[in-house]
Amino acid sequence: MTGLPATTDHLPRRFGGVVRAVAVPLLLALVVSAGATGTVRIKRGDTLWSLAQRHGTTVQALRELNGIPGNSTLIIAGRLLKVPAKTAKPAAPAPRTHTVNRYHTVVRGDSLIAIARRYGKTPKWVSAKNNLPASGVVLLGARLIVGTAPGTAAREAARPPAREVSRDRVKALIRAEARRARVDPELALALAYLESGFQQRVVSHAGAIGVMQVMPETGKWVGRYLVGRPLDLHDVEDNVVAGVRYIAMLIRITGKHSKALAGYYQGLASIQRNGFYAETKRYVANILAIQRRFEQG
Repeated sequence: MTGLPATTDHLPRRFGGVVRAVAVPLLLALVVSAGATGTVRIKRGDTLWSLAQRHGTTVQALRELNGIPGNSTLIIAGRLLKVPAKTAKPAAPAPRTHTVNRYHTVVRGDSLIAIARRYGKTPKWVSAKNNLPASGVVLLGARLIVGTAPGTAAREAARPPAREVSRDRVKALIRAEARRARVDPELALALAYLESGFQQRVVSHAGAIGVMQVMPETGKWVGRYLVGRPLDLHDVEDNVVAGVRYIAMLIRITGKHSKALAGYYQGLASIQRNGFYAETKRYVANILAIQRRFEQG
């Protein structure tokens, strides 16, 4: 999937960038003129502009440091020129961390004991984490927390998926999530089939991840605005949630399956600017054909 939510395409450019472009050099000149200085020997061919670029400052700051009057740019080879002393770069901020929940969607044949054993937990842990009834009954289609771990956005984006998942389980997850999102399950299945062949380990050359081939930026957007929690695209269940919820939103916005699928592939903003690309038309036609095959069983 290459399209992303067009959340800022409609916004006009502001004049703040122009103000900053003027204000920052003036502020920099004041700061460097008051700080520590060093000296360099002017070489043939040097100019105030080239020296300012080389030493991370401005022409005006060099004029002030060296008492060069007015708008003069005259410097003489062989003489010493004062320049701002280099300062240490600020330390990079520590990566933001968050707790990532791992989820399991209950499908036919699941039980509390089997789910707990699969994820290395006790039935009591899973039951308490999800406020299950004392009977231990799990409902078909329920999403259960089956693990938690600290993580960072960079680590989550970079790490490979831990394991592949069977096609039958992937299809069951897609059907369950499609029903929750009020999307035709066969349409969601066709989308996943064309995008990845129901394979969670697939990562495209553009960086789209998993069964639904969701771009990391799209996954973050869906998690924040449509789901209300961070989504781990390398987890098959979260990947399905991201893709299905995104196509559901596109269907609501456009009112047409064909345009929603085109937006999933090309991006709604691009469609508004350029119309459907030829490959987008083929993509939509292929998915609709696959959907009909799924409907026929």
